[in-house]
Amino acid sequence: MKIIKETKCTFCSLGCGLKIETVNGSAIAMHHGSLCPRGNYVLELLTHPKRLESPKEGKKEVSFEEAIESTLAKLKGIDPAQIGVIASGMLPCEDLFAAAKFTEEVLKSENFEITWVTKEDDDEINLPALPAPALETLDTLLIVGDPLTHSAVLSKYINKVKYGKRENRIIVIDSKETHTSWFAGDFLKVPAQTESLLLLAVAKLGGANVSVDVNEVVQKTGIALGRIQAIVETLKKSAACGVIVSLGCDNPIVTKAAKLALSVFPGAKGYFVTYTIGNALGAKKILQNAKTTHVIQKLLNGELKALFLFGEDLLSSFPTEEMRKTILGLSLLVTTEWFEDDCCKIGQICFPLASYTESLSTFLLSGNNQVTLEPVTGPRALSATVRDIVLSIGEKLNPGWKIDYALLSRWLSEKSEQKTIIQEIVEASKKPVSRPRPEYAHLKEDSIVHIGNRSLTRNFNWAKIKG
Repeated sequence: MKIIKETKCTFCSLGCGLKIETVNGSAIAMHHGSLCPRGNYVLELLTHPKRLESPKEGKKEVSFEEAIESTLAKLKGIDPAQIGVIASGMLPCEDLFAAAKFTEEVLKSENFEITWVTKEDDDEINLPALPAPALETLDTLLIVGDPLTHSAVLSKYINKVKYGKRENRIIVIDSKETHTSWFAGDFLKVPAQTESLLLLAVAKLGGANVSVDVNEVVQKTGIALGRIQAIVETLKKSAACGVIVSLGCDNPIVTKAAKLALSVFPGAKGYFVTYTIGNALGAKKILQNAKTTHVIQKLLNGELKALFLFGEDLLSSFPTEEMRKTILGLSLLVTTEWFEDDCCKIGQICFPLASYTESLSTFLLSGNNQVTLEPVTGPRALSATVRDIVLSIGEKLNPGWKIDYALLSRWLSEKSEQKTIIQEIVEASKKPVSRPRPEYAHLKEDSIVHIGNRSLTRNFNWAKIKG
């Protein structure tokens, strides 16, 4: 029977709607949502012929139960302090939460980390997050970065601001000339990593009590004082202004500086942040509440003997001989992936990972938009979600162990008790970094067809053609 099912793309944080046609439970076509190349990946991930379908022990295919038992046998005798868990920020909230609680409650370890996002406290800036459609109602839009490369669908909202009324204004701050800067009425090209300093100067000239030397900002950014003052006057006159931050990899200090800059103006309506990873905000909420350490650094320091990789291909993120030798030296490497990668090939146990469209999945998207998606199809062959894998291991190691998803709901809805104060934003802006983690600095820049370490997108046809 033919059924059209609705879901969302999470290959960036916009969460654009998709309609996928299924016949007898199998996905066969996409009817809505294929404008952006990444939207096509959702269907291709469901139907790709090279998806992993069976667990493996070494190179041998085994049953799910055999893979669980082998994992348990190889874990015996390893000190919990020497076991690490690394999860990809692309995973849905249920899987990230399950991995965090598995690490703490079953493995009795604090060695948990989520890649591609930065642990970030809430702040004291009183500015609401905007849903994407609200952007088109603004008369002045301040943009930091290049959202039209990372999230091209935003162009329909940016266009409505640009061409809505003659007096509407678009201001772009970026270190490069891009598709987005072409839309700008005012383009402020600054050296990389000085965006937050310029934003603080706007805040100060707008009336914020921040300890930043505007003349020093002029010197470091190369933007004349008169131009900064003109931007401030434009924002003061605006009846409805907002800010978009889109710098690819997560950069919380620039985001906070942008929020602070906009918040001083009477017409400020809110902010909108785009992230490379669709569930970045959900992952941040998990990191706020879970026990975490820098597992990758501990791994490279030789402090770990066993490692679980959930949806993360470390040898694509860190294609170095040092990382390869470190991983080969582990007593146990358990991987879960959609496609066979180098970590799967050299690990002891590999579980095939179910797609987020093959299970109930919750994401926290841009604009703090929390969505729970129903499965489009069932899991592929013997593939499983991270939550199912860790629950199967957990029930064996700790009989009666359950995953408390009511706690996950509280984690996603509550604000962190610790707040980033304005002075901390100022101090951090004086020493900004362009990446959330310095060890990721070698990664290629994101594009409309590729994200992150490319370990997933390189399998897709569109990426092979365009990337």
